[in-house]
Amino acid sequence: MALTVVGQWQESLYKAAEDDERARLDRMQAAWKAYYGQYKDSLKVEGDFDDNVKDNPAKFIVNTGTNYLFGQAGPTWAAVQEDTTAKDAPPPWKVQLDQLWKLNRKTTTLLRLGINGGVCGHVFVKLLPTGTGPDRSSPRIVVLDPANVCAIWDPQDVDTVVEYRIQYVTADAQGAYAYRQRIIRSDDGLTWNIVDEKQSSLLGYWQRQGSTPWPYSWPPIVDCQNLVDPNAYYGISDLDVDTLNMIRLIQYTDSNMSKIIRIHAHPKTVVSGMTSDATSEIDVSPDGMITLPDPDATLKLLEMISDLGASQKFAERLEAAMDEVTMLPRITRGTSDQLSSGMSGVNMSILYAPAVTKTEMKQSTYGDMLLELNRRLLVLSNFAEDPWSLDMGITWPEILPGSQFLERQTLLVDKQLGVSRKTIIEKLGYDPVVEESNNATDAQKQLDQQKELALATHAAPGINANPVGSMGGTRSAGTTKTPQQQQRSVPPTNASTGK
Repeated sequence: MALTVVGQWQESLYKAAEDDERARLDRMQAAWKAYYGQYKDSLKVEGDFDDNVKDNPAKFIVNTGTNYLFGQAGPTWAAVQEDTTAKDAPPPWKVQLDQLWKLNRKTTTLLRLGINGGVCGHVFVKLLPTGTGPDRSSPRIVVLDPANVCAIWDPQDVDTVVEYRIQYVTADAQGAYAYRQRIIRSDDGLTWNIVDEKQSSLLGYWQRQGSTPWPYSWPPIVDCQNLVDPNAYYGISDLDVDTLNMIRLIQYTDSNMSKIIRIHAHPKTVVSGMTSDATSEIDVSPDGMITLPDPDATLKLLEMISDLGASQKFAERLEAAMDEVTMLPRITRGTSDQLSSGMSGVNMSILYAPAVTKTEMKQSTYGDMLLELNRRLLVLSNFAEDPWSLDMGITWPEILPGSQFLERQTLLVDKQLGVSRKTIIEKLGYDPVVEESNNATDAQKQLDQQKELALATHAAPGINANPVGSMGGTRSAGTTKTPQQQQRSVPPTNASTGK
């Protein structure tokens, strides 16, 4: 009897876990449909008229959040405690990381991370020891589809993963089959084992294809939450249930206004005192003349009394609620009543405050993941030092758009307070070593040009250094005059006086 109860209890736990995983997959599928604009009709289509309005703010929400997080070039890596006395090349680990990220197409990889996280709420990155570079010997970064990955964690600690499963359906020359890769932690937690399995349509069980040991205490997968869910393993999506419900309600409201305008935008002709067969003789076309067969009949126009003002105000209220739910105010769309050319940095910070707060929350989760990813990349690239002992930090791009001028003003104040020039240059995204070399090259070019000009001026003999005189003109002091000019310069003699 006891064994039966235990068996039923275990079966109920497995069923609950399957239900949770299915619900997670359903949420991701609904979010992807919203991102691609695949919405259901709010209203029933009547004949040839389709009044459904399917505006798609979901793509804007995800893309804008990704752009605010990573910017155009993405974050940079730098030492937390910078050595201000060092003016030589950057640390070797930074040079190696920059090269590895360049080989892995940093900008594209970060965009995939941000969009996957914004839609699905969680991101997974797989590390391969080789696969990129000219000879394909450098570590490769693979952004996984979150719908194909699930994590199994320690029941006592949700942050400790004991197994990752990557599963999807594919096909080869033998037909379609399901592929699954299990990344299992050893009992002592010091190594992992990668098991490849295959399931064909004819067999109902998984066939083991091979096993590869992973000789590190950390797995080849790095992941993080998009927005923090403190009591769960998986994170929160930018397109969560509240956001999708708000989008559907806005579409329903806009669709109803579209239908009302289609039906009631033009006056309705009403005829009284006539039979239905006689009404067919009436011409109510815009360029026609209305004639009534019955002299006692009357014709009126029925116009819409309401101007849809209440409906428009309700739609505006829904859009304001959408801004609150998504933490993306109207100014992020470039349509704000308070936007002006003379807006100060303080006013911009206030208007952008929700978007800045949301982005800073993402920087916490994605930042920890990227730093851990960097350390593992260094290990796989045979870096000599211990990556976990390095003083590695991350510098994020500025969140507020158009704040480059304000940022440079702030950095000038920081310089007056004692911040080094090297730190300021790195904050702006430049390489101090490269900039110092370029400045030295420009200074040397200017010096060489000045020397060439001085030599050209003094090298030619017989040429006056000031050919036009000290006061200018061809007759100024210091200018050599021709005989004709000298003769014309003698005053004429008066014949009568001899003067």
